Amino acid sequence: NVVRLGGEQCCGDRYLFDPGYDMCCQGYLSPTANHICCEKGPVVVDGGVSSAVCCGCGFVNADKQMCCGGQAIDVDSNKEACCSGTTVYDPSSSTCCPVDNAMGVIQGKTCRGASSIGRMAGARGPPLPPAAGRKK
Repeated sequence: NVVRLGGEQCCGDRYLFDPGYDMCCQGYLSPTANHICCEKGPVVVDGGVSSAVCCGCGFVNADKQMCCGGQAIDVDSNKEACCSGTTVYDPSSSTCCPVDNAMGVIQGKTCRGASSIGRMAGARGPPLPPAAGRKK
């Protein structure tokens, strides 16, 4: 039997903690001050960052950066952009286009020449064929 005192909570099957001071993150006990809980466990956040978001094995300051494929890129950068949330690319020499039913990076400033099979958000091209077994 587990006896809870005050507002304490269980973390996994090993820890009893006070959520006012600690957090349970992926089964690990961690202080709430300067920590955020990410997919792989608690991450220490540098002081002064109020809008931290998990990114790869660390974090990004969401006021100034975005996470793309586990990499931090500056929001106001002219040299880096993110394609489909996974690929960092240089928008001065490449474009994010629908390629083979997904979004991909191609060299050049237009999507002409990309093998665009499906209709993606903001993309032009033929509609997707109906899924197997699905009626029109």
